[in-house]
Amino acid sequence: MINLKQLLLKLSNRNLKIGEASDSFFNLVYPVNSVVITQQNYTTSDTNHPNNCYGGTWELIHKDFSNASWEDGTSGGTVVKNVMTLNTTNWNWGNYSAVIRRANAIWIRIRVTNKQALNSSSFQDNDVTIATPNLTALGCTNYLAQVIAIASDGNQMTGLGRLINNKIHVIDWVGNGTQSSFSSNTAQTTDFTCVMYPVYTEKDDSACNRFYWKRVA
Repeated sequence: MINLKQLLLKLSNRNLKIGEASDSFFNLVYPVNSVVITQQNYTTSDTNHPNNCYGGTWELIHKDFSNASWEDGTSGGTVVKNVMTLNTTNWNWGNYSAVIRRANAIWIRIRVTNKQALNSSSFQDNDVTIATPNLTALGCTNYLAQVIAIASDGNQMTGLGRLINNKIHVIDWVGNGTQSSFSSNTAQTTDFTCVMYPVYTEKDDSACNRFYWKRVA
């Protein structure tokens, strides 16, 4: 790693014109494979694009989400409804739900109460949609599907689900002893949790605050 003093000595020992010295300076400070971070995305015609600021050819390689959260501490899902549509045929919003967006992921926790009993026949793969994320409101266009966890305290059951076609589905569960269904019980709460991982090309620029650029030439 060259320090600033060594850099200035190198430049002072060269018989360079101003433009050439400037190019040499940036080539030494920002060689190929360097990475810089900006607070917004830029087109190549923008004066703030790394091509124009540092010389060479730069490509966008990553984005970080800006921090955001939607949280409800009481029943009704008033705030979370802005980013998540619940399947109200089977469930009502419970007394706590939250969606948190940080850097590279979106964490979802939905607490519901059952409006009707759900048994093994209704828990087959793809049959039961829990909720649908609002991708526009969350700041992405797609995401990598992740396994979700299900916990139902009232029935002492745990299970698994997954994201399919932008819908959170139940796919399987394990009961305690002979337990084999979710009963209809507005006092019983069930929590669904999952994580969404959009790749950087699937994140909206308006939802991001850190843009990573790599010099490729």
